[in-house]
Amino acid sequence: MVRVSLLLLMVVGIAVVLLLRPDGTGSPSSEPSPSSSSPTPTETVSPPTARRPPGERAFCAGFVSLADAQARYADDPAAQGAALEEAADRMVGLGVPESMPPAAGGGYYTLLNGIYSSLGKALDPAAVPGALPGEQLPDSGAAFSAYLAQACPA
Repeated sequence: MVRVSLLLLMVVGIAVVLLLRPDGTGSPSSEPSPSSSSPTPTETVSPPTARRPPGERAFCAGFVSLADAQARYADDPAAQGAALEEAADRMVGLGVPESMPPAAGGGYYTLLNGIYSSLGKALDPAAVPGALPGEQLPDSGAAFSAYLAQACPA
């Protein structure tokens, strides 16, 4: 039970960080000002070349590293942006386990794309093979959280 709680806490933490504005203030604004609006994606991150899907253990270890990088980025976006991008790039390069359901893949894509968006980039939808588009699945975030709880016991 502690492991499931830890994973859910990580997912919630990442979601909270994704909601922070790029300037790190986290304050909501109904109208973005020119100085505080999200950067326009200038680069699209492409999927990796075809390779064997990772096992759950490798995926979970990579995801923990990504969550750690995301937490450091939340504390200091200016200094930690490159490290967060490297961690996200490693996850894209790693791929997704065959055991990840398409709905969970949609939630995972949404999470990764949010990270890249906060860095001024966009993620190619093909970067998460087999994922159903998260915007078409209202519960894809919950499906990804459930997958993490099952596959990545902390």
